[in-house]
Amino acid sequence: MSKRFSGNARFAWNAPSRRRSGSAARDGFTYLELQVAFVLFALALSGVGPLVIMYSRQTGELENRLRDEQTHYITPQETMWERRLGAVPDFGDTPGASTITEPNTLIELLEAGMTGGSAGYSDWAWSNHPAARGGRYLTNRADNEGDWIRWTFTGLKPGYYEAFVTFPGTWSHVNDATYTLFDGPTVRGTTTVDQRIAPTGEWFDGSPWQSLGTIAVTSGTFAIRLTDDAGWQYIAISAARIAEVKNDITILSFDRAMDSENVSVTVQVQENVP
Repeated sequence: MSKRFSGNARFAWNAPSRRRSGSAARDGFTYLELQVAFVLFALALSGVGPLVIMYSRQTGELENRLRDEQTHYITPQETMWERRLGAVPDFGDTPGASTITEPNTLIELLEAGMTGGSAGYSDWAWSNHPAARGGRYLTNRADNEGDWIRWTFTGLKPGYYEAFVTFPGTWSHVNDATYTLFDGPTVRGTTTVDQRIAPTGEWFDGSPWQSLGTIAVTSGTFAIRLTDDAGWQYIAISAARIAEVKNDITILSFDRAMDSENVSVTVQVQENVP
């Protein structure tokens, strides 16, 4: 930030005579005193002194906070209007808990946004398990290979999103359930999950969740597809959800410069892609 000041001023100075005991009389003031007075007056008039001091302190605090090679996390404001009005994002040294801010980011079993392929849901059977959401979930038998289930999340702003699924773990389930992640019609990734073991990830809304990975979404639509290629074992389906991944940056360098009129700060950062 820089600030310049200019202007002309005229001054009349009438200094009273002083006489001190044991010293010679002194009237008026010296040329040096006049120069000092003008400088002090100009600083007070323009605010350069307080301005330079203030920004010097602020840049010092910023330099202390932004350490080289340290990762920092930037979290945009949650609501659309906050972002449109230019509200400053939150800034911190820790990622914090995952936040789900967009609509339609949790799809329960058989809710809107969940579709069944091949024979629809006719090949899927209800099973009971205390660890399942609501105590019930769906399974698909071995002789129905090629059936699939799809969870579709819409209305997303561009960014990175992590996908999660939940299911009860049991010995009769497959050890390589295949999930495919889509950005619109484009396949962004495929992963396999051992459904014999209960999800080992974070808890949300009373259930443990298994991460399927993170992808970039540019189309506004994120879909998760589970395909039955289980052989003689069963695949299990329940709810799915997504969470927006917060951006993070690493400070590469921090430089500042200051003179009587300008204070500048240059920060070089690296965006860390999930």
